[in-house]
Amino acid sequence: MKQERKMHFQEGRRAQQQLESGFKQLENSKRKFERDCREAEKAAQTAERLDQDINATKADVEKAKQQAHLRSHMAEESKNEYAAQLQRFNRDQAHFYFSQMPQIFDKLQDMDERRATHLGAGYGLLSEAELQVLPIITKCLEGMKVAAAAVDSKNDSQVLIELNKSGFARPGDVEFEDFSQPMNRAHSDSSLGTPSDGRPELRGPGRSRAKRWPFGKKNKPASAPPDSSSSSNSGSQENKESSEEPPLEEGQDTPIYTEFDEDFEESASPIGHCVAIYHFEGSSEGTISMAEGEDLSLMEEDKGDGWTRVRRKQGGEGYVPTSYLRVTLN
Repeated sequence: MKQERKMHFQEGRRAQQQLESGFKQLENSKRKFERDCREAEKAAQTAERLDQDINATKADVEKAKQQAHLRSHMAEESKNEYAAQLQRFNRDQAHFYFSQMPQIFDKLQDMDERRATHLGAGYGLLSEAELQVLPIITKCLEGMKVAAAAVDSKNDSQVLIELNKSGFARPGDVEFEDFSQPMNRAHSDSSLGTPSDGRPELRGPGRSRAKRWPFGKKNKPASAPPDSSSSSNSGSQENKESSEEPPLEEGQDTPIYTEFDEDFEESASPIGHCVAIYHFEGSSEGTISMAEGEDLSLMEEDKGDGWTRVRRKQGGEGYVPTSYLRVTLN
């Protein structure tokens, strides 16, 4: 209908342009007729003046009369052309106002009536669809209102739910390590020997690793530190009585990490990858073995104690020395 309306307007515009073009031709023929009449009148006056002049020759008089007759003939032709153009324009103007434009208006009226009919039908379908959907929308809104009224901020809190699922437990107090006793100092210094193959020396594990897993299993706290105010003899006696296990013999392997969790929590995805620079035999609890040049997935960065948690491609996850790795973060 939009294209049809545009076509009717273009048709009316063409008819108007034709009428304007006819009016311009009429104006041109009118000006030409007026100009030729003035020229003919001027030529007739010149011929009459020469005919009365006694000094004028007969040839000049005849030439002036011929010029006056020619101008009079041209004026007559312009008159006839102007009359014909005027008659043609009046006919075209009557056709434009009494035939063409009424027909175009009738077509536009018919098109607009059909447009109104289609719009009415469209609005009827739209209202019918709205009436069918309105009960469903009302039911949904009522359900949303009921659900909003039933909101329990504490029970619906995702943070509280995740904390309850994770088994969050507060870490125990950090133990006091008495390095004033010769036996304890010697035991601390002999955690790992210096490798003879040029590899970096491994440092003993720090106590902060047990606190890295706030959502993991609770670590068993170690025994209370000895009282520093007691004498050395009584302190050694108490240590001897409180220890149920025999002391480690010299040269016996000491566990590198005794405070690792028994099971690692399931992590989301690796935070990087790393390559083993040296071979490492993970014989202690919580550690994992790796071969030189092996590609590993980085699961947790070093927290300052010299150990990094990795995962092997063939399976298995544990801690290895940070100085034995070349790490690349994502």
